[in-house]
Amino acid sequence: MITKFIKYQYRSGILFYILFTFSATLIGVWAYYSENVKVQPEEMPKIAVLWLLWIISLMSAIVYHLVRWNKIFRSSERFLLLSSWKFKPEVLLFGEILHLILDLFLFSIWFNLLGAIVMTPKRYISLLTLVIKKVDVVDFYLIVISIVFFSAVYFWYLTGIVYWNTLKNFSQWGSYMSLVFILLAYFHINLSEFIARTNLSDSIKLTCMLLTNFLIFAALIIFNLKMLKKGLDT
Repeated sequence: MITKFIKYQYRSGILFYILFTFSATLIGVWAYYSENVKVQPEEMPKIAVLWLLWIISLMSAIVYHLVRWNKIFRSSERFLLLSSWKFKPEVLLFGEILHLILDLFLFSIWFNLLGAIVMTPKRYISLLTLVIKKVDVVDFYLIVISIVFFSAVYFWYLTGIVYWNTLKNFSQWGSYMSLVFILLAYFHINLSEFIARTNLSDSIKLTCMLLTNFLIFAALIIFNLKMLKKGLDT
């Protein structure tokens, strides 16, 4: 069922993927070959333009998924998707998460492949190897923090949309609960920042951060599944 759900999502969003990928590709190729595009600092190769588009595409994919996720609960798609008794909350939730992960993977493959095409594979691989070698412990730590941060934002928005379209309809305390959600999300992000500012070693900080976020994400997933079941049963 998860495979069918993901196929349905890709079929329904095919126009977005075609237009977005085609437009981003044209912009990237033009920027790479254009003499009018200046990259700072000067020693940074123009391939950075493609990497910037790659990052923008990953952010766009997250936003697109959150919009689609909200749309499922507010349009006729909800009834079409959930009319089958085989369609369970875990299929809906994990199907959406896997769909996002697959999107991030596909965008990553495409923009790195585009870099290899415009630079030739040999030059691109040598540049990529050089960048990887320059990534030290601090840079790696910042990369992990960024991934954790965006994962936290994604999971809280995902949960907020589920809450807004299920539990809120059954509780007179809906408005107050919305404020609680915002405060909890703020606390979650600040907790990660607090761990990052401690004087512990980088390995211990990473372990604490990953463990803390794993427990919070697990709690959010359990909450989502329970609320989806409650909402979809009605």
